[in-house]
Amino acid sequence: MKKLAAIILSIIICMFAGCATENGGQKGVKEEQIIPDIHFEEGFVLTGFDSRPEYNQRDIGRIDYGQDNLSPVWRIGQWGCLSNLAYENATYTVENGVDVFRDGGKELKINRQTGAYSLNVNAAADGVYADGVRQENEPWIHFILEIPQFPEFVKLKDLEYLTYYLEFQLTKGENQCGADYDPNLHSSMFLWYITVSDLTDTSQYLWFGLPIYDNRHDYSLEFAAQDGGKEDSTDAFIYNPGGEIFLDMPVKVGVNNVLSRDMLPTIKYAFELAQERGFMKNTKFENLGITSMYIGWELPGTFNVGMDVYNMQLLAGKK
Repeated sequence: MKKLAAIILSIIICMFAGCATENGGQKGVKEEQIIPDIHFEEGFVLTGFDSRPEYNQRDIGRIDYGQDNLSPVWRIGQWGCLSNLAYENATYTVENGVDVFRDGGKELKINRQTGAYSLNVNAAADGVYADGVRQENEPWIHFILEIPQFPEFVKLKDLEYLTYYLEFQLTKGENQCGADYDPNLHSSMFLWYITVSDLTDTSQYLWFGLPIYDNRHDYSLEFAAQDGGKEDSTDAFIYNPGGEIFLDMPVKVGVNNVLSRDMLPTIKYAFELAQERGFMKNTKFENLGITSMYIGWELPGTFNVGMDVYNMQLLAGKK
């Protein structure tokens, strides 16, 4: 409890100081919250069903809160969904100061005062799996908040630490697959990913992810492999540490949880492992930077799920 209280106190101090403060535990280190537009005040770009760029489905509309002249850095990935927040049947209301967007299958809640948000998706209501559960190599539902490109790239060589901080609660976790459920094909996962790229050649990169929730396990399993499983896969290396590395307790419906971990050593390990397996062979560590990020749901199965996020920060301790 004392450790948690100290973490919360440090975050409060950081908020009042603009998240660029001297780190008391490490002399000469400046701490900076590096996620841009953390309260989503500039709105979102909306995507369509197909994530392949050649199908022009990466920018089909905006969430702009009814305002003009916004410049979104965030995008909402809706790949694999039949319902869409850009369609005419989507609704926008303000409920107790919270912006609420619904399209029949998905619900997004944004608190622009605090940066809190909710991502809720009902795969059965969306209808994409109406003819049966997902089959191998078929696309799957995404409902993610994404920064396709950070306005400024943070170089790993300049960091003493990189702390992931998330206060959250799983609000729903219903398996709708029925008798055809196959855990090898069907799951509901809440994921937090960044891309770590060679800044001299950004075509060379790896995915580093924290699988915060996976319905199949109390703690997600370590994963290290090439991105695959569907037509729009990137073929880049993916590394996910086991959930026990970054979570203090399993994620259960209705239980508040806090993630607070320095993941920089694990990211370094992921890069070394990628090179051992033949990826990014000509990349040097000093050229690595954080170039993009996403957080949210991937549903390679029929599930009704919800996540409330109360506080999200990515804290870089800069030398």
